[in-house]
Amino acid sequence: MSISQVAVDRVSATFLTSNITLSTYVLALLEDPRFESDTCTLDLISQAHEIILAFSRHPKTHDSSLVWASNIMKKKYSESIKLLVSVKDSNRNDVLVMLEDSLHNTYLPETWSVAEALLNGVSYLAQ
Repeated sequence: MSISQVAVDRVSATFLTSNITLSTYVLALLEDPRFESDTCTLDLISQAHEIILAFSRHPKTHDSSLVWASNIMKKKYSESIKLLVSVKDSNRNDVLVMLEDSLHNTYLPETWSVAEALLNGVSYLAQ
């Protein structure tokens, strides 16, 4: 998608005269429930994947994007491991069902191999 310099200049001027930064505007759209159905909010949501990719490709945000993504992955793995470890007095099938419910929404298929290894370790340790 291409955008003209004139259009960028007009939008920038609007932000400057409104005394609002673009980041403040975007964060308000995404965090304030009043703007949940706003056209701009819906557009941001529909373009989230491309926006995140653009941050990861930009030279000034590439490294911080990778750190952010890594931290998200670590948090998801940690939550899954904590769930697994916190399950007591449950059999292996109960744990698998609970993990499936929990992990299906994380979009981390790699977590399954970690969970299986942990389950096998937990089963092994329990014997």
